[in-house]
Amino acid sequence: MRKSKRRKVKPKKKKKRKPKVSAEEKPASRKWVYAAVAAIALLIPTAVFLYSNLGQPAQTKAAIIDQLSTFHSNQTFKQAVEQILLENFDTVDYFSEATVELYEKLPLQGYKLIVWRTHSALDEPKKWVAIATSEKYSPDKYAHEVEAGQITLCNLTLADNAAGGFYFGITPRFIRERIQGKFSETVIVLLSCNGLRYSEPADAFVDKGAKAVISWSFWVDPVHNDNAGTLLLRLLIKENMTIKKAVEAVPPDESYEIPSKLEYYPNAAGSYRIPNYKAQKAEKSLKGTAFFQNLMLNEHVKQNVLEKTFQLVVSPAYDKVQFSPKVLTHQTWNSPKNPYFLS
Repeated sequence: MRKSKRRKVKPKKKKKRKPKVSAEEKPASRKWVYAAVAAIALLIPTAVFLYSNLGQPAQTKAAIIDQLSTFHSNQTFKQAVEQILLENFDTVDYFSEATVELYEKLPLQGYKLIVWRTHSALDEPKKWVAIATSEKYSPDKYAHEVEAGQITLCNLTLADNAAGGFYFGITPRFIRERIQGKFSETVIVLLSCNGLRYSEPADAFVDKGAKAVISWSFWVDPVHNDNAGTLLLRLLIKENMTIKKAVEAVPPDESYEIPSKLEYYPNAAGSYRIPNYKAQKAEKSLKGTAFFQNLMLNEHVKQNVLEKTFQLVVSPAYDKVQFSPKVLTHQTWNSPKNPYFLS
């Protein structure tokens, strides 16, 4: 008979029991909980302060696109409009060269107001208006875009009504298909003939996020265009009028057979007022600073959060806070005097 093999059975190891923590030692193990609670108490006002000062864009910006500078230069208009816009905006960018690339990337610049002084060209059969650029026509440029109907040719005139030649212009299809990004509550003042003779390109701009488009209903004289544009901006910025009231206050151009008047699109934008972004930013920053300062000088915060919990000494000037070397000691966290002490 074969001898059966016996399997060796390993003895089971006894599980070690964790030592019981005495009631006296428990508060010491909770000190990090207390630390977290007190830290949050200070982090909340700090976050509010940082949001108030850093949550705003670095700069609020407006732009003047002066495609007409080549044809009807007007430095008085430029200086007057810049001065008006700087009341509401930190920065005003001026472009004397209106390129296809500039138009394509406009929304990416974050402008809240664009003053667009430019020539335009009508496509009456299709009932839309093209916005001219400063780029002269060349057969080896933008062939694909012209074929796709995104760019067209504009036959422009000079100041003395002499032929200025053909220039590239952008179509409503360009605005919808080629312009990058979205506008954010941007008001576009299109100082151009026939800008609102048809709903395009205004409708395309609104689809891209623009708040409103203001422009002329028919042909307009260059001198009247500049004077009326300056008046409009004074009413919108200095007087803080609604778009509807400001537009109605600007006199029409009656030098042509059909009077041309300023209009706005869409109708819902009539009650809109252009905010004073610069003042809003300053006010929010002051509120955040005042909130933080009042919080630091608050007696409850000084005595309970800072002095007792963190062993800090707060001077009358809130920015002079001195740390004590006793901060975060065992006695600090487990003292009943600590407002965050958990009994």
